[in-house]
Amino acid sequence: MNLIDLFLLTHNGLFLVVNSIVESTDFMRETGKIHVVYGVITIIFIGITLFLVYLERKISQIEKKINND
Repeated sequence: MNLIDLFLLTHNGLFLVVNSIVESTDFMRETGKIHVVYGVITIIFIGITLFLVYLERKISQIEKKINND
């Protein structure tokens, strides 16, 4: 298998993957379910952000406690 065959094989594979993603995205948009996907991603992002803020506060309290001792 030479370099050109390998390039064409990966190029065609990538094209099929991108094409299927575009088709599924169009399906989601047509059925209105894309808003559900956006909502779930937003909720997950907010949850991760709140968790990191909580963790930062706990770490700050522990650092203050260690420095005071």
